[in-house]
Parts: sequence; C-alpha cells; structure tokens
Amino acid sequence: MRLAVLYDAHCAVCVRCREVVEAREALVPIRFVACRSHEARARYGAIPFVVHELVVVDDDTGAWWAGSAAFVMTLWALGATRGLAEMLASDALAPLSHAVFSWISANRSALGWMTGAPSCENGACELPSHAHPSGAMYR
Repeated sequence: MRLAVLYDAHCAVCVRCREVVEAREALVPIRFVACRSHEARARYGAIPFVVHELVVVDDDTGAWWAGSAAFVMTLWALGATRGLAEMLASDALAPLSHAVFSWISANRSALGWMTGAPSCENGACELPSHAHPSGAMYR
C-alpha cells in the first residue's frame, strides 16, 4: 500500500498539516500531491471530491477516501497515530470525527493564524515564508 494525499497547497492549515505528517514516521508510504496540480487532474480527476475535500488514494488499488475518512486514513498510516485513527473510525467516534473535521475544513481560512500565516482573507492565504520558498500569496 502507498498513499497519495491530495491537499490544498494554497491553504496555510493544509500546508502545516502536511509538514506535521511529513515529520512523523509513516508505517505506510505517503506522498503529497497538490489537488490543483496537473498530476492530480491527470491521475485522480475522476474522483469527484479532489479539489473540494481532502482526498487520500491508495495508489496500489485505486481505493480512495474523502473528507474525515481521508483524515483518519492519514492518521492510520502514521506509527504514532494509528491507534487514534482506529478509535476515530469506530462506530462510536466516527460521527464526532466527521463533525470536527468538517468544522475545521469549513473554517480553515479563519484558522490560518494558528499556522503563522500573516493573512487568510477571502479564501486566499499568505503562507508563512517557511511553507513556500517565495512566501508568495496564493489564490
């Protein structure tokens, strides 16, 4: 199993989450693909949620997860959070996991300040300079 995580490279919260995941030991190989990239459109364009949700794809089988399920799958791939992922995927906690992930996703522009992003207005984030070599503003 090899996972591709399709994320919004224009979102300060998403970029910070990528950095956190990349800093952890992965039990399953993970690679990140910007959801608006040519690669994402060419390889994963048939998945209906690619630009609107976090999406994780098993590159070996083609299976995919979107939204909170993709978040839980990413946690499952990491050594330190696999147990947490299994709990969040349980019947008892899946609704809570979905609600929390949906709230964060819907409010990620407003939460950009938590990542050190100078500005996240109108859905465009000025990413911290460590997140992008130019420190440029994305739209």
